[in-house]
Amino acid sequence: PGDYILRARVAEARRRLERGTQSITTIAHDLGFASSQYFATVVKRYTRATPGELRARRGRAELA
Repeated sequence: PGDYILRARVAEARRRLERGTQSITTIAHDLGFASSQYFATVVKRYTRATPGELRARRGRAELA
């Protein structure tokens, strides 16, 4: 169950990072992560990309 919850939180984080303008720290705290460092670790574990890299994908998509 814990893995499922983390995956759901990471999926929501990915949507927010790729589409929104909130800071990475704000997204981390909104989704219940105690720190942005732990958030970054979990996101990288499940997506193989850092939150900053996911955010950068948004910028590349807007240019296309």
